[in-house]
Amino acid sequence: MGIPRICQRRLKGAAFLGLFVASSVAAPIAARAQSVFQNAGEAIGLHFGHGAKRQESQAEILKQARQLKERADELSNEGRFADAEPLYRQTLSTAEKVLDQNNEALAGTVMALANACFWEAKSDDAESLYKRAISIQTAALGASHPAVARALMDLANVYQYLEARYTDAGPLYQQADAVQEKTPGSRSADLALTLMNQANLYNVLGRNTDAEALQKRALDIQQSLYGAKNYNVARTLVNLANIYYDEGKYAEASALYASALGMQERALGFSHPDVAITLVNEANLERAEGEYKQADAAYTRSLGVLRRLLGDNHPYVAATAESLATVCALEGKRQLSDSYFVFVNRVFTGRLGMTSPVSATNAYNNAVTLYTSGQNDRAEASLHDALYLADTSTGPASPVAVNCWKTMSQVASARGRSAEAVLYSQRANALAQATAK
Repeated sequence: MGIPRICQRRLKGAAFLGLFVASSVAAPIAARAQSVFQNAGEAIGLHFGHGAKRQESQAEILKQARQLKERADELSNEGRFADAEPLYRQTLSTAEKVLDQNNEALAGTVMALANACFWEAKSDDAESLYKRAISIQTAALGASHPAVARALMDLANVYQYLEARYTDAGPLYQQADAVQEKTPGSRSADLALTLMNQANLYNVLGRNTDAEALQKRALDIQQSLYGAKNYNVARTLVNLANIYYDEGKYAEASALYASALGMQERALGFSHPDVAITLVNEANLERAEGEYKQADAAYTRSLGVLRRLLGDNHPYVAATAESLATVCALEGKRQLSDSYFVFVNRVFTGRLGMTSPVSATNAYNNAVTLYTSGQNDRAEASLHDALYLADTSTGPASPVAVNCWKTMSQVASARGRSAEAVLYSQRANALAQATAK
């Protein structure tokens, strides 16, 4: 069925978070975190006065914390968030032996840990950590500081990409934007990130004209900062391509995906999360055009990258495997398709309770409303959201999930994709029969 749109948006959004310290956005934040640790070490020396041994012990603890964070940052740069997370937690627990939990020196590590949890789809952890970072930074820097705006944007991304809480995400983007617009040198990388994520929100709400305008503004800022061929620009090209894809402008979308993928592969290599995300979106387009062989190859390559980075039990690995299973079935590779579906069911069943069943039902009801009003493109996107939320709350064979597959069949048929319509109907019947046994 293609990676659920909530997963696509979540993955695209994560790529925009500036998780990679090598990027021009995150490097100053990382540098600030390290310098604040250093300043904290100097302050400890002042605080403890003549307690030379204790002073030395405290400084050694902070040095250890810095070293742990540097290693965790290296792993995050490589997209190895599951490996980075325990090191960030160890960094925090080490530094907290010396520093108060609300010390500004901890904010950078709290943010980095939140980013890792975000990539691992640990929404509760990410939300609480971003809120903690906002509290620390607001107290230390004031509510109108760019660092606070950045954390507000990141929290909004949790609501948009992980939890489909769109009404909660919107005001936070607006708060972040208001601060960033007033910041000296307001054509900043952080402002571009906020605009891109806000545009993604408009896209899912069906406000494509507004979404396209914001993406183009973000693109203009990024091109002025990085040049026309930088991989940061590539991310915005992918977003624009997604809008064109939703509007059925496949030729325009295909050209942008190809351009973005080339930039990303040259700058980041072939095994980077950004590359995997672009491949998924390109594969979705190829599947929609009936180019199943090409879609199979792109999904397979993306799945390999995501499994290496996130592990087999991650929901976005499962979502990509589900996309591949669908394409394999459309190609007549029934045995291979079934094996992927078995893998998908195992992963999602093992993660029950990760999202709210109420959210799944709401997304499904919204999809039905859109379908009955003839808005098939938006209905399909909402069904992808509902199916993902159902898979991770009540299970892949729950009544909501079965209904999603049935309605997916109707939407695919209405959009002229008869082969997919038959496949989705068969999937719904198989799940319903399995549940009845």
